[in-house]
Amino acid sequence: MIHQWHSTNVSVATVTQNGVARTGQAEKASSSGVIGETVVTAAMRRASHNRGRASILVLPVGGLALLDGALEAEVGTDLPLPVSLLGTHKGRDVRFTQCHKLTLDLAINGAMF
Repeated sequence: MIHQWHSTNVSVATVTQNGVARTGQAEKASSSGVIGETVVTAAMRRASHNRGRASILVLPVGGLALLDGALEAEVGTDLPLPVSLLGTHKGRDVRFTQCHKLTLDLAINGAMF
């Protein structure tokens, strides 16, 4: 292995020596999953002064925002909506950057656009 990987809070996320991060079993879990923050560091084994780090937040979904943009679809076909899922961290909204694996069911009843 060229790099050595480390997570500062393994109850939130662990990282393999191949650099794959996985959420863990934090003590503060909600019905939405694991909640917490960790910093993942990668350092070169032979030159450990060459390193990088990234903060990872694991948050429950707290909201949904429709993204701006023009949409078009034929009558009677599906209309894909560009949305962003939001969580709250330290009192501010945070947009999810990796939400492609989350299941999202949305129903709009009686709405007129």
